[in-house]
Amino acid sequence: MIVALVAVSLWLRDAKSADHRVGQRVRLQSDSPLPRLPRVSLGGEFREAWFLKAGDILRFAVTVPGEEPVLRLREGFLTGLPDMAVTLVTPNGRRRELFSGPASEGHWGEHRLAVSARPGEAVDLEIAVLDGRGRPGLGALYVADVVLESQGRPVDEDEVAIVTRAVLTDVLSEYSGVARRAPATEESRRVDLPGPMCVPLAPDETIRLSYDGAHDGADARLELVLFAARDAGVQTDPERSADDGPGEVQVLSGADVVRRVPLDFAAGGSHEVSLSLDLPLRARRAPELGFRRVGGAGLFVGLREAVVTGPRRVARRPFVPGESRNVLLVSVGSLRPDRLGCYGYPGAATPNLDATAARGLRYTSTWAPSSWALPNVASLLTGTSPITHGLGLGAYRRLSPRLITLARAAAWSGRSTAAFSSSPEVSRRMGLDQGYETFAMRYLPAPVLVERAIDWLVEMEPFEWFLTLHLNDPGYPHDPEYVDVVAVNGVLDPVLVERVRRLDSRPGLAEALAQEMGPLYDAEIAGVDRALGRLLGWLQQRGLLDDTLVVVVGSHGVEFFEHGGRTHGQTLFDEVLHVPLLIAGPGVPPDGPVGGVIEAPTELIDVSRLIAERMGLQLAGSHQGHLPAPWGSALDRPTIWPAVLFPFEGIVDRQLEAVRSERWLWLSDTQSGARSLFDREADPEVRQDLLSVPEPGPEALNAAARLALEFEQWYGAAWLSAAPRAVVLEDEG
Repeated sequence: MIVALVAVSLWLRDAKSADHRVGQRVRLQSDSPLPRLPRVSLGGEFREAWFLKAGDILRFAVTVPGEEPVLRLREGFLTGLPDMAVTLVTPNGRRRELFSGPASEGHWGEHRLAVSARPGEAVDLEIAVLDGRGRPGLGALYVADVVLESQGRPVDEDEVAIVTRAVLTDVLSEYSGVARRAPATEESRRVDLPGPMCVPLAPDETIRLSYDGAHDGADARLELVLFAARDAGVQTDPERSADDGPGEVQVLSGADVVRRVPLDFAAGGSHEVSLSLDLPLRARRAPELGFRRVGGAGLFVGLREAVVTGPRRVARRPFVPGESRNVLLVSVGSLRPDRLGCYGYPGAATPNLDATAARGLRYTSTWAPSSWALPNVASLLTGTSPITHGLGLGAYRRLSPRLITLARAAAWSGRSTAAFSSSPEVSRRMGLDQGYETFAMRYLPAPVLVERAIDWLVEMEPFEWFLTLHLNDPGYPHDPEYVDVVAVNGVLDPVLVERVRRLDSRPGLAEALAQEMGPLYDAEIAGVDRALGRLLGWLQQRGLLDDTLVVVVGSHGVEFFEHGGRTHGQTLFDEVLHVPLLIAGPGVPPDGPVGGVIEAPTELIDVSRLIAERMGLQLAGSHQGHLPAPWGSALDRPTIWPAVLFPFEGIVDRQLEAVRSERWLWLSDTQSGARSLFDREADPEVRQDLLSVPEPGPEALNAAARLALEFEQWYGAAWLSAAPRAVVLEDEG
């Protein structure tokens, strides 16, 4: 019998009693051949649960983790009126009944049962389903969240320190040689700028870098980013280059080669690769590292980044009602503001989002820097533009450890951190887990993902926390719950039907697509709202909501054939960049009326600036956002809002640029050279391209030229501050 034990070695408060402390918590798994259902709803709460028919027995083999063990579980049923019995079986076969009684009908009943066993004792726990008379019969039961806890002393902050990675040493800062700009890349060439700053590696040359490694522990890692590009200024020997091969960079510790990185780059292109490796023991004893280039004729090769990272321990901040501040950041993909009740949509079923807007601030003009989740969430978490952080500008690039995310700043401030994502674009592989103690990406609907988050909050309740949810439910295809389908207005939008019919007049097609983009899409949003209501209700019941800054924002919008498309990540029109933003919590709004409406334009990077400012988080000066209204000064806010879209294998096949101002929208397709200009005041639906007419007027030409120049100035500034954004070669972490 195999038991997977996930031990959380924290001294945490029990969910039921304020004076109960948990020494260890072990989530139990069983190898009993009983179905495990990923999503079971009872009373509106979703949980992963075992399904037991009357007569079934669910067994767990477990070693008691500590003193005063307590078994916790949730159970419930829909039909059959079953009873449940929980039994402890000791190694000598003695059976002790821990519970026997009726199960909970229509909701999740929670049990906390004392287990009479000694620490370290191996026992079996059995959960049986009976028919109400103590015998197998009719009925079935769901069992979820089976956890074995041991009680312990009160919380000791020294033993529950947050451990998150930090840059311990910038190895390149100790280099005494000359760094130089690399040859121009495709991105920098766009605004006539050179490539990134690097420490160059000449052919057959070895450079040595020393650093102060006294504070590096056994968990120290070397994070490298290498840059290589074809260099027209490099003269090569034809006879030698024929045998030179693609070449490689060798990472040395003393005289030992600890890693070889091939330089296999296409002619005319440039490439950055990253690798992460355990710092060699020899380098820890004598902190000197070497980098040797072998071969690679005709290439410029340089070190873009070389940093040593390691664990950073920070004491957790105990939660003090009325004084502490928690953060709940919720980003929702494919979420249009015009489909929420608080933005005036009559067919919405969004009471919880509307209530959040009513007790805080609702922003009517919030703009994303791109039209899909990866670059936008990276901007939200770092407060930098896609040109600066680099995610979304090419396949499988990884966030630089030099960029301080909101999660890392929150962890360093002593807050527990967790992220739960249902979007595959928000993943560990891209480095978006930086700073999170708990990071889970699961293809689960919002109500199920929220239950996972609540389980985490139960454990973190004694401390201040920073919780992030990335929800992908409104994205296509739609598979809403029945309860959400019946909650929305199922009437088709005649404007949408006619819009689709103009594109394709086949019988029934317009109605089918309008159903998918109307009631089914609305039902997915209703499911997100219901999940958020469950989470906010839990916080309210625990007395935590008044001390929690709640931020709900769309990570991007979605097209409904306004400009001929039915997706996102392919254009930069308003429908994919305009997102909702709701903020509520302590100090929001600072002076204005409840339910305040902010019409001043805002960007996603402003949202991270706001969270950092309100929560006292330090982002190490890398932040590019502006403090939004009503906090920031109107004089400090930008007058244009740029956006970019770069090709990304399997997702995006175009490179587009856009600039918005209060009046104009300028679009550029860098591959075809086509440019467009729209007057958003005179043409709110953005239909008439003022540059497509035979003789554009002088006002339009001047506006287009001005916006193009402002875009290049913004792009150049963002490029010059760009962090390494390397393709992931290998990550051993």
